[in-house]
Amino acid sequence: MSKNIVSILAVIVLTACGGGGGSTSPAPIITPPTTPPDPTPTDYRVEFTEFSDTFNDIYGESIVTYMMSEWDTNLWPDETESYEIGDFGFLKIQVDGRHNGSNEGDESTSPGPFTSGGYWYEANLNNDGYTDMLFVGHTDGALDWVPGIRMLAWINDGYGHFALESNVFENQEFPCVYGNGPQVDNTDLNSLCGFTQGNNYPIVRDFNGDGISDFLNIAQLLISDNGVITNKSQQNLPEIFFQDHIGPVFVHRFVPGDMDNDGDLDVFLPVNQTTKENFNIDGSYAGCDGCNQELPWIMLVNDGTGVFSMNTNFNKPTWTDGVLIWPTATAIGDFNNDGHQDIVVGWESPSYAEKYGWISNSSGNIYLNDGNNDWRTQPINLPSAWFGDNSIIVDMQTIDFNQDGALDIVMQVTKHEPYYQGNVIQFLQNDGYGNFVDVTTDINTNLSKYQDGSGTSYWNGGGVLHILDYDDDGDSDIVSTNGRSYVLINNAGTFEILDGFPLYNSGDGGNLWPIKINSDYYYDFIGQVSDTKSGSRSTTEYYQVLSK
Repeated sequence: MSKNIVSILAVIVLTACGGGGGSTSPAPIITPPTTPPDPTPTDYRVEFTEFSDTFNDIYGESIVTYMMSEWDTNLWPDETESYEIGDFGFLKIQVDGRHNGSNEGDESTSPGPFTSGGYWYEANLNNDGYTDMLFVGHTDGALDWVPGIRMLAWINDGYGHFALESNVFENQEFPCVYGNGPQVDNTDLNSLCGFTQGNNYPIVRDFNGDGISDFLNIAQLLISDNGVITNKSQQNLPEIFFQDHIGPVFVHRFVPGDMDNDGDLDVFLPVNQTTKENFNIDGSYAGCDGCNQELPWIMLVNDGTGVFSMNTNFNKPTWTDGVLIWPTATAIGDFNNDGHQDIVVGWESPSYAEKYGWISNSSGNIYLNDGNNDWRTQPINLPSAWFGDNSIIVDMQTIDFNQDGALDIVMQVTKHEPYYQGNVIQFLQNDGYGNFVDVTTDINTNLSKYQDGSGTSYWNGGGVLHILDYDDDGDSDIVSTNGRSYVLINNAGTFEILDGFPLYNSGDGGNLWPIKINSDYYYDFIGQVSDTKSGSRSTTEYYQVLSK
């Protein structure tokens, strides 16, 4: 970019003849127009060499390629008054391969190309004081087989640009964290991509107290060992997660917390899983056709080094009147202020609550800790879910939104019908003893905006809630990451919506993941755009959404 500045000063001296004297007049200053600055952003992305994984699967050959996008600003979403695009396409994932679809009811898929997505987490990977990132990928398309996909480490250069770095992992290889087999009936206990099923939301936290971020996805534990993230799954987790007669354990949401007040993070898993037919939990033969057993809810108790034992002291709901209420959300907190950590669980099917003798369409239950890490107390029912018997509780978080010293609960609630269309963040206020009332209409001033959907065919009911200080004013705000991501800004106990982030006209561009990329007051995001290029190719590109 060049800028030419020319200054011309013309001084005209006028001399009057006669009359005995002369005079001068001020000279005009003429400044020619300057060349406008070049609006094209400079490409500060940290380059990496593309690489691929090839799979010979039941449908033929599939290839997952990790690369960077072409630098073409014409393809970017328009910036807004508050946000601009940065480092567009610093990661692009291309999947070549085609599947035959899956019959999954509301989540059925049609034959077509495999797709990729992923979750983004703030992380500390090298203790240099800058926020790093972990990308945890997933693939989708069919139940009977999906390609494998990796976790990627991104190191902050100190200026908000990120370098892809494999040295933080053992063998200097990005670990596979999902896929390379069936989504449900995986039979390979030693799968390098993890013995799991479904697209869970993994946990990225420090489990062994060394300051480096670790990773847990039910039966897959990658933990820092002298600064190198190493697979410790079967060494550090209970054997119940690695049993042929059980298969991959399924949990919709699981959550970390210091349950025993010893200074390290434990993990609660409201398991929704049975043994395989004809088997008991201990692996013995049940002795009858069609017999199987429900797995218990599990608390993984951390010994401080990232080695976990199992606590099953829960009254898990069982089949009642031919139905089973299904946990889809959970959170941890001391809800009755007795110094012990309690548990809250939200339901996929609140309409079943009455069959258990609970409040009509109750959104969930509080399970109080008796002081000995036993949660088999009589549950406290939460108020009705926002959409009544048409509700799904997608996520839960704790927050003291009225600052009275008692932990309250916020829930992301969507609809069964139309499936995952509709999104309301519901506010439940705690009286200090673990009893809750619904104050949503008083607190969430813009709840109606996405209550009936996003205005597109793209789901806006799923996703995850983040509790963080979005605007750096000292209180807790709420970020909803979903097909139409938005923020609820805390204004002295009431919450006002902030949305209108750079999006694509197609309705995609949601799923904004909050990351503190630079030193500005406001949070930034990692955004994505996905596209189907042909009958056998899909792409997903990631970029920064930066606060101006």
